[in-house]
Amino acid sequence: MKKLFSTFILVLFVSMVNSQIDITTNKKFVYVWNESTKKYDHEGTFNNEAIFSLNEAETMITHIGTEVSTTWFILNTIESGDGYFSFDVKSLEMLKAVFIFDFNHDEIKLIFDLKGETYLVAYNIKSIN
Repeated sequence: MKKLFSTFILVLFVSMVNSQIDITTNKKFVYVWNESTKKYDHEGTFNNEAIFSLNEAETMITHIGTEVSTTWFILNTIESGDGYFSFDVKSLEMLKAVFIFDFNHDEIKLIFDLKGETYLVAYNIKSIN
């Protein structure tokens, strides 16, 4: 009975560990779309420790940062390919955005409109667990 209980705890622990992907970041790059040049203008680079968690069912992304923490609900997968995934998302605050997980360039990118401006915020991936 004790061995069965130990096995159950081990299986439970493994399933909990594998239930999501956690990505830590260490830098944040902020860009704003310039309509006249048709390019993003670099607004700043910041040291920014953050964690992004994607649940196993790919229905939710949780972002915990030093400045802001947000839960994003995945509306649909836009595209996925070799080393990247992109999702249409909506936050609890009803902000719509696009998340791009670009593992080829070690970046997570977030594109959204706010107060008449289009922003691209890129986070440098430090580690993936």
